[in-house]
Amino acid sequence: IEPDVRIRSDRTGAVFDRFQDNPADLLVSNFRPAEPSWDWGKTMDDGGPIWRCLFPLVRVSARALDALVEARRDFGARFQTAGADPQFWPNDEVFTATTLMRLGFDCRDLNAEAEVYDPNTFGYWWPISDRQWAEAGREGLAYHPVLNGDRYFQKLFHLAVRLKDFTALDGAIDALTGVEWD
Repeated sequence: IEPDVRIRSDRTGAVFDRFQDNPADLLVSNFRPAEPSWDWGKTMDDGGPIWRCLFPLVRVSARALDALVEARRDFGARFQTAGADPQFWPNDEVFTATTLMRLGFDCRDLNAEAEVYDPNTFGYWWPISDRQWAEAGREGLAYHPVLNGDRYFQKLFHLAVRLKDFTALDGAIDALTGVEWD
């Protein structure tokens, strides 16, 4: 569990109890085939299917972890021998999802059996403030990224610059005016 994940529950473990008998080797959020336009997909594109996921909340079996370590070592050796540009090193999400699927492991989305997260409030891009989570978080769900103070503002600012759209940033500043940031 990454530090910017929040789980709305009196007992956080209750969210995970539902997976106690789940035999999946990989349980992760946003697990799906990668879109052809996904930048990270190019780092694993050797003609086979590409898969993607999001890592803030993940469970990996011991046998899957062993296979991933071996595959990463093999990939690294081939990568180095080929003199590949380090910017094309696959991130963990594309590497894990694609490698395990290609090796025939049982990989599933956390929401496959029961709702653990809402894709609108569990992702990479748009942060939720701790205050928003405390006021509106639904019982039994995980949220990501939940940030406060400078980290919240910095994430919004970087997104606004990247997207060249300052509308959301303006709205966040208006919402935060006169409010404690932590």
